Amino acid sequence: MRPLFVCLISWFLVPAVAPAAGADITGKWSVDGSMNGNAVSFDCTFRQDDKRITGSCKGYEFAANVTGSVAEEVVQFSFIYTFAGTPYTCTYTGTLTNNAELKGSIVVAGIDGSKGEFVAKKA
Repeated sequence: MRPLFVCLISWFLVPAVAPAAGADITGKWSVDGSMNGNAVSFDCTFRQDDKRITGSCKGYEFAANVTGSVAEEVVQFSFIYTFAGTPYTCTYTGTLTNNAELKGSIVVAGIDGSKGEFVAKKA
């Protein structure tokens, strides 16, 4: 009886551990945050293929293609945003919780001291 009990307990515990390995961000997301004191708000549609992310993001006065990756619960995506004729690579890195919320930091290449935070929620 004891081996059966251990097997049953193991079977019930597996689903509790599995979501991190099965992270999937495919779908529509709303992103809100701030960058150097300025509000950031846009929507993205992601497609995840294994650990690779592709898709697009669209906000006020911009639309961009997205590339990125997923490593367990850490998600990173980036896109090029052009301001005054100069392209900047914006990189968002965050931790995924429950496959429905992503919280993390924003870095813009080419702007010294760029700092930001964001929260993305699956629609």
